[in-house]
Amino acid sequence: IAGVMIRAASIFLFIAFVFFSIAFWEGPVSHSFAYGILAAFAFNGAGRWRRPVARDKAARIVVLGGGFAAIHAAMKLGRLTGAYTNIEVTLVHTEGFFQFNPLLPEVVGGSVQPGNIVNPIRRVCPRASFVEGQVVKVDPEARVMTVEQSWGDTAELGYDSLVVAAEREDRFDGVPGILEHGLSLSTLGDALHLRQRVVESLEEASVTADPAARREMLTFAVVGGNARACAAASEIRQLLDAALPSY
Repeated sequence: IAGVMIRAASIFLFIAFVFFSIAFWEGPVSHSFAYGILAAFAFNGAGRWRRPVARDKAARIVVLGGGFAAIHAAMKLGRLTGAYTNIEVTLVHTEGFFQFNPLLPEVVGGSVQPGNIVNPIRRVCPRASFVEGQVVKVDPEARVMTVEQSWGDTAELGYDSLVVAAEREDRFDGVPGILEHGLSLSTLGDALHLRQRVVESLEEASVTADPAARREMLTFAVVGGNARACAAASEIRQLLDAALPSY
């Protein structure tokens, strides 16, 4: 409604400027700047008297996953279909938030706050519906999937097109003993836990008299050579350096 009123007022003022210019024998370009502003408001006004009716073909698109690929797929589909459409885009993920994994190591070092790397999926993808749960079965012939939700309910979700963009999961079954003696860095909880373990090691080493035991407590091994592992090693080093004056 505001857009309609702005457009109508712009047209009225445009006609009024032209009328008074003719009535007072002014030049046709004496108010050119005002003409340009009013024309911009008149042509760019987005108001409509009634809600547009979607005329595209109805379809149900389901995106599985909550990482970069799934989020960008849902956002792109929302932009392509527009605000008025018969196409339903649904995102299915086990968590209700999107986690920016490249900044997980910065949470360990304390340079980034935990709330800065997580965003609600419903806010990131406003034009897509969201279903929280784990997909346990997909029937490609009937085009129906079964979603098991965290509170115990089971729901069936139909689709016309299915986009599988699941995240890669870390696996530790190939390294014996790593789950008993190591810490993963895959979630926000892992990052906070790792930071707390580093601080606890500093506290324990500060009251340990044995130099060899103290050196062992203050030695951290990071397994991996990708960007997350290198950043984690750097952030742990910076956390230790920042804590040295206090110990």
